[in-house]
Amino acid sequence: MEIERGRRAAAQAAVSRDDAVTPIETAIIELTRQIDDVVAGRKAARKEARRRVPTPELDAEYVRLRDTRRALMPTLKAARALGVE
Repeated sequence: MEIERGRRAAAQAAVSRDDAVTPIETAIIELTRQIDDVVAGRKAARKEARRRVPTPELDAEYVRLRDTRRALMPTLKAARALGVE
């Protein structure tokens, strides 16, 4: 395995010295940087889209439903207790 890595590194070094390869490698490095920038921008945009926004109507509806459910829980508990006996 180590021999293969050494051979690949030597081959890469020899190819990198080639004048035809250097501009292509430079272009690929620049494209990779641009891709990373776009991915970071996309990630930030998606995070922004998930940001918490005020929803007072939905919050009020949630509280109303939660309180209604909470009020029914003792009734359910009592009904279950009667069913167990």
